[in-house]
Amino acid sequence: MNRALTKRLRLCVLLCLPAQALAQSSAPVFPNPGKTSMSKDNQHAMGMEVAAQVYQEMPVLPDNRPAPQYVRQLGQKLVDTIPQQYSWPFEFHVIPQKEINAFAIPGGQMFINLGTSEA
Repeated sequence: MNRALTKRLRLCVLLCLPAQALAQSSAPVFPNPGKTSMSKDNQHAMGMEVAAQVYQEMPVLPDNRPAPQYVRQLGQKLVDTIPQQYSWPFEFHVIPQKEINAFAIPGGQMFINLGTSEA
């Protein structure tokens, strides 16, 4: 092999090593949702109070409609990847607004705009 080709091959190998090291890294580290100054039960209770306010101030689609069913199924697939000790009893709700947006409140309540699921 000529020198230029050998140098290029070495450079290629050196550049590929970090990528391989990243590919072999361990699973992601999840934050502990219960590690706050509030207990999990208090966070859930506060979240239910805030969710009641959201229902009063915003239109929320009924759970039996296709869009909320789809969002709940998709959300559950994501929740299933979280180790049980770091998970919540997540609930997913859909707000009939076209803008792409979503928000979460304490205790596992998730609200997703309809535009987000259609994007």
